[in-house]
Amino acid sequence: MFTVYYSNKLSSLSEMLIEVQKVAPNDNPFEPETILVQSQGMAQWLQMRMADAFGVAGQFVFPFPTSFLWQQYRLLFPHFPKENIFERQTMIWRLMRIIPNLFSELECQVLKHYLSEEKSAETYQLKLFQLSSKIADLFDQYLVYRPHWLVSWEKNNQKLVIDEIKHHFSNKIRNEEDIAENVLWQSILWNLLIEDTKKDYDELLFTTSHRAYLQNLYFEKLDNLTEEEKQKLPKRIFVFGISSLPPSQLS
Repeated sequence: MFTVYYSNKLSSLSEMLIEVQKVAPNDNPFEPETILVQSQGMAQWLQMRMADAFGVAGQFVFPFPTSFLWQQYRLLFPHFPKENIFERQTMIWRLMRIIPNLFSELECQVLKHYLSEEKSAETYQLKLFQLSSKIADLFDQYLVYRPHWLVSWEKNNQKLVIDEIKHHFSNKIRNEEDIAENVLWQSILWNLLIEDTKKDYDELLFTTSHRAYLQNLYFEKLDNLTEEEKQKLPKRIFVFGISSLPPSQLS
């Protein structure tokens, strides 16, 4: 069952959450209640509200949605690594190694232009790190919100992404060529990142860390759970104060 409680005030939502806990407490006192939040500050504030209401706030966990999902994957697939190989920090260092090798590529001149103005080696490395960080952030968002784009790029299908952008943002597009150019260099860079990553990990580890593939694997597993595996999953989950979730996480 999926129940949504609406309110413009977080205090009212916290009171609703506390009331649900009182009316329908967890049957197993040794099993923690899972409450998904979007920040550590939110978790601490909510924990204090619950401590005031119950006298003590024990057996509550407050994970972020992404980390919670990874925990659930590992419950059903214990051989999965503890850390995702597509973590943002890992991608940054790989991109810093890959990007300078793209300056001869005609499609990637925008990257060269951004970095070539720097004469100082120290400033160059700083700008390279900043650029790699921004691109890693972008790829991380794609993994969460647009994983099908990345799969399309891996199949060398940039047209699907371009057509989708045109369809959803037709009233905001001024220059379609700019969109095609940006999609092209991003797809080239993503495929090189995939190639570089595969050198260090086997196919199973790569597939289980790539969220676009992992979600399909997880859904297939949910359709064929044993009784023992069902017991590992949380009986209920609360999502508190998160205004939006990507379709992949919501499903």
